[in-house]
Amino acid sequence: MRTTSSEVRLVHLHNAYDRSKLDCFFNKILIPAFARFPEELDDIAVFHEQLSILNSTPSRAYTLFVILAESAHDGSLLAAISAEYYIKSNSGLITYIATNPQFNTKGLGLGKLLLDAAVEAITLEAYAHHHVNGPAAIYCETNTDLVDAAVDVMVPARRRAVLHGLGFRFLEFEYVQPALGEGQEPCRTLCLGVLEQFLEKEGCSEDKVLLSQTLRVFLEDFFEVLMGREGIVINSDAVRQIEWLKEHQFVCVLPCPVG
Repeated sequence: MRTTSSEVRLVHLHNAYDRSKLDCFFNKILIPAFARFPEELDDIAVFHEQLSILNSTPSRAYTLFVILAESAHDGSLLAAISAEYYIKSNSGLITYIATNPQFNTKGLGLGKLLLDAAVEAITLEAYAHHHVNGPAAIYCETNTDLVDAAVDVMVPARRRAVLHGLGFRFLEFEYVQPALGEGQEPCRTLCLGVLEQFLEKEGCSEDKVLLSQTLRVFLEDFFEVLMGREGIVINSDAVRQIEWLKEHQFVCVLPCPVG
């Protein structure tokens, strides 16, 4: 029996932590989509600790959100999204969004449904931290064409086109994600996107750009969480990215992806 969009319910694990549901998210959504790219996959223990303990800690550096799309009929997990709100930079990052390959979810609009829910969660968190205008920006990461299309679960260009349809615009910026954990490698095959609503026009041009300072403040915050303040100073990839942003006023947007 095919589920319809009206038969989908959203479950916010950041509001009601559930160990078994989080494990299901990891095993049925993240593993099929990202296990072939270990440098892109957080450890499940990180999710459990953040949602069950650290999200409630006043001194936390970020807040984690995990939102599940379940069948209202039988509770089957259809798709999910995870996102993070970085407090110091007032920035959001969509970290994972994927469907359960065991179900046919085409045409249900789950991507937009989940993204809208994640954006709302990030925005409410920004308000809670006294940012009356909401977050400074909301970003995403996705694979570039350096990733072998035969290895990925979706052709990278096609995924970028899907994300573009959801409102993300990809930045003309040489991005390197630091290692997510001990024993992992930096990821050099990702590009950064930002929701179009956070872009602005450059002068009289119709082209939209992102203020470099906005991205720099976020990356300094993000990198510090991953590698510590000292790591930012000594890590050559981090230094290069931060220095580039200091030297340029704007970050341009790449042409619309075709996929």
